[in-house]
Amino acid sequence: CNKIITSNHPGPGDNHGCPFRHFSKEQLITSLQQQKLGEEDIGSITELSDQGHCQLACTRHFEITHRARLPTTGASIAVERIIHPNQYYDQSVALVTKE
Repeated sequence: CNKIITSNHPGPGDNHGCPFRHFSKEQLITSLQQQKLGEEDIGSITELSDQGHCQLACTRHFEITHRARLPTTGASIAVERIIHPNQYYDQSVALVTKE
């Protein structure tokens, strides 16, 4: 993630980048709405993104989009901080195959 976050914005024809870093706020909100996230969830993600906490925004997105499958520890959801796109994928697959 650090390399992606600190690199130049993707240009035309590029297929990489971090939506929490490279999308405008409007683009990010539209993308999250298209994923059927609620306003409160969108607000929590965009707030982190606005503050430059891209990895935390990504982790929050993971928590929200996987909340039905995540184990809970008390009042919180147990999830590792997402620090690489492959980690997001691997954790998603692990949750689905665990069922």
